[in-house]
Amino acid sequence: MYLIVIDPDADRGQAILRLPMIKALMNAGNIPYEICIAAGSMDGYRYTVEFCKRNRLSSGIIGMGGDEVVQEIVTGMLDAYPQTRCGEKIPIPLGILPSHFGNNFASSLEGDKFRAQSKSDQPPEVVVKHFFDVFMKGNTREIDVITAGDMGFINIGNIGLDAIIARDAEDLKPRYDDYCFFVAGIKTIMKYKATPYTVEVTERDVTETISGEYLCLVVCNGRYYGTGMHVAPGAVVDDGKITLGLVNPMSRIRTMAVMSSLMNKSRPNIKEINFKTCEELKLKTSPGIYCLDGNMYHHDGEIVFKVLPKILDVFV
Repeated sequence: MYLIVIDPDADRGQAILRLPMIKALMNAGNIPYEICIAAGSMDGYRYTVEFCKRNRLSSGIIGMGGDEVVQEIVTGMLDAYPQTRCGEKIPIPLGILPSHFGNNFASSLEGDKFRAQSKSDQPPEVVVKHFFDVFMKGNTREIDVITAGDMGFINIGNIGLDAIIARDAEDLKPRYDDYCFFVAGIKTIMKYKATPYTVEVTERDVTETISGEYLCLVVCNGRYYGTGMHVAPGAVVDDGKITLGLVNPMSRIRTMAVMSSLMNKSRPNIKEINFKTCEELKLKTSPGIYCLDGNMYHHDGEIVFKVLPKILDVFV
């Protein structure tokens, strides 16, 4: 038995039009499945936990849409199988069928967002059939999962300027559609100031403390986030490491220029972004919001991130 979790809002509501296509292929292959329409906040999480507990011999889960619905599924998997938080492998695989506008983790898995985008730009029936063929072959890749307190994610978590932009972009989406991130970025950059952070990074039982003011921090498993910005070129999804990016304060004009440059195919070396690799990090700052794979959450001023190496199989 498989669970298909779909975000009905993904791809401007077009993602759900692919559901009859995947259903037809599953039916033709006599593959049993259940469907969850994740219409509300954390629906994907709740359905995943309930499904896994009810179907201990389930075959896997398929997420249809953007990074947001996949993040809820992954957190649900961790809570359905609590032993995985201690490093045991999640016993079922995950399939990701991206929306037409892509999925940032899928781009990281592909290794290049432009190559991934060219695949998702194909006619819907071609995209769905390609996914189904990969799914039927059963080939998987082991990837890392990062926990942030009680939550889990597989792409990128961020706090500071980028999280504020992501939050404001959601509010602006009905009015500005594809330009919502651009408009939110301009508005936020014009008034945002760097924030004090203290970060303890631990690797091989050695802990280093970093303190300072930063525009934002990005906690990366994947390479791409937001509207496809190539923020962490050195991040690898199965290296057992967290790639931490610390973005130093810069002028408003320079900030806009940097964000634009991250969209380019050949990402330049950006001196204002410094990277550290670690296995665990503790972040302390003022209470506020943070973003995990596009989903917004509140924190009380301290967040602990930890990598769980190669605990999840993803169809590739």
